[in-house]
Amino acid sequence: MRQKELVKNGEAVSPVIGTILMVAIAIVISTLVMVMSYGMAEKTRQSYIVTFQLVDQKADDFTILFYGGPDIEYLEGVKMMVDGVVYVEYNSTPNVGTQWYFKDGQTPTGPGAQSVTVSLSPGKNDDHLIVVGKFPNDIETVLIDTYV
Repeated sequence: MRQKELVKNGEAVSPVIGTILMVAIAIVISTLVMVMSYGMAEKTRQSYIVTFQLVDQKADDFTILFYGGPDIEYLEGVKMMVDGVVYVEYNSTPNVGTQWYFKDGQTPTGPGAQSVTVSLSPGKNDDHLIVVGKFPNDIETVLIDTYV
């Protein structure tokens, strides 16, 4: 009788294991991409378009004018600061054409103006002005960030 010889050959197993590993890695990578994309989509915030403009800027005073915009109905308020001091805290939607006037040594005028004396450095472009719009869901957007 002839004896059957068993030949050990690992080639038949390697392609199967390699294929299974490649499919598993592809599934893991696609799952990670999906999870990361979903997480980023949750954090996407609405952006709003409204316009405030700095007008009539002089050495010791300036005016901010509200022009409106397509998202005016979403504007819930506005905050105006110079060098970190809050001079205006208005918690309502301003009307188109509303103005706020700031003059060194005086309190600002306009809706929501605080009774804080404006303190501007002598000369132009020394003081940091920031105007922040308040929108639904506690979203705040910087509308003006400049030096006066």
